[in-house]
Amino acid sequence: MVKNTMKHINITYILIFSLLSIVGCSDKGGVIATIGNDKIYRADLKGMMNDIVHSYGEAPISGKLSCANLKTQALNRLIHDKLLNTESKKRGIGIPESELKSWLKDQTGESPSSEWIEKQRQRLTNKKLAIAILNEKLPLTNEQIESYYQSNKSSFVKPKSFHLIEISVDDKSKAKSILSLLRDGENFAKLAKKFSNTPSAKDSGDLGFISSEQLSPLLVDVFSNLKPGEYIMQKINKEYKIFGVLKTRPEKTLTLDEARESIVEKIYGVRSQIALNDWLNELKNSINIKINDELIGEIKCHT
Repeated sequence: MVKNTMKHINITYILIFSLLSIVGCSDKGGVIATIGNDKIYRADLKGMMNDIVHSYGEAPISGKLSCANLKTQALNRLIHDKLLNTESKKRGIGIPESELKSWLKDQTGESPSSEWIEKQRQRLTNKKLAIAILNEKLPLTNEQIESYYQSNKSSFVKPKSFHLIEISVDDKSKAKSILSLLRDGENFAKLAKKFSNTPSAKDSGDLGFISSEQLSPLLVDVFSNLKPGEYIMQKINKEYKIFGVLKTRPEKTLTLDEARESIVEKIYGVRSQIALNDWLNELKNSINIKINDELIGEIKCHT
């Protein structure tokens, strides 16, 4: 069974890796905060508040996610984003297009939105910055990193993965009809958009790369023997799913260079949280930050 059809990104340092909220509206409202020469607008805060609500899965605002707490969380994330963005530019830290494209290949199938791509660029930039700060605060030698790699090499095995496409319907006869159309040469993307009842339909049924660890042994075996252009129907729960495999990536042991960033995170562990928090507080204290509490108070949490 497919346990998860979405690729999730593990964020070890939540504070430092917060996503940049991008609001694409011409009228951003009044300025709710200034961080040095940078400004945060009312629309920025509303956008971040919406992102947080969606991540909690709570509506209306209640419980742990009170209106006051929501505004505080959102404002802090926006301030952190501005600080990190400024610091990254100052240090010349960024994500080259070639590196971003390489990363995107492992995350998505269909072309993602430009907004999503920019958020990921900022997240990856923040991650690079975090590693740079940790290297300054808690320096590690190449010998320590290599020793950890050699001692834990088995944990750096990237499992086999499949680039999957799916069409999901709740009727067996309809699924058989669609499967017949596909085997007769009908376009998969077109049929997925027309018939599939899952969120992947808008992406032409493209699920991106799914790790074998997220699949049942039965499906791993099925997908391993499925060639591009071939399709299989499987009943999963109450749904009839038609799968195709666009590409298979074999199991791979990461090289030392590929695993370096992950090794640094593992070695630092809890100490990194303290070091990064201290650094961020120092950065905040070194910059003039002004907050318009009155305007923030006017913002409603319920939509």
